[in-house]
Amino acid sequence: MSPMIDRINLVPKKPLSSKIKDKIPPVLVLVLAIIALNLYVQDRSLTNRINQAGKDRALLQQSTDNYSRSLNRFQAKKAELARLNQQNSLVAARVRRLTGLRHQKKIFSELLAVIAAATPPSIVFRSIRFNGNNGELSGEARGYEDLPGLVERLRNSGKFGEITLKAINRKNQDNEMLFEFNISGRLNNADE
Repeated sequence: MSPMIDRINLVPKKPLSSKIKDKIPPVLVLVLAIIALNLYVQDRSLTNRINQAGKDRALLQQSTDNYSRSLNRFQAKKAELARLNQQNSLVAARVRRLTGLRHQKKIFSELLAVIAAATPPSIVFRSIRFNGNNGELSGEARGYEDLPGLVERLRNSGKFGEITLKAINRKNQDNEMLFEFNISGRLNNADE
């Protein structure tokens, strides 16, 4: 064969427009497939984000509800603590008052015991009053001579200071001479 024959192409050549027309459908299908795949991936991504946002919202709502419940419990505990503090203050005040009364009872019991020990049988008290550090005794005596002795014994007891016999009135009762008296003085150690 001759070298010339080898070079001749008997098949007519396709024009370029025809080649392009043949390649366009597969390229369009490929581009549409890529676009569809991209849209599908974006849809899945958005769906996943929406689902995750829904889960996050549910968790946030649950956390908010838990916080609200905790806040309500805290407010209730705070109110209960305030009520208990108020009750504690009232109880502490009552204890202080009762302790003070017990202390005063002890003081006045001791004072009454001193008065009873210092009083002779001829003297009867009608009234024994204490007001702070001041005390006043009033009553009747059958004999006048017993009153200075009573005052001296009270003064020497150490529980009373500045004892004075303020008033003495004489009266007759059932054919007997009685002496009404008032003794006043300051109490020593009344605040211990």
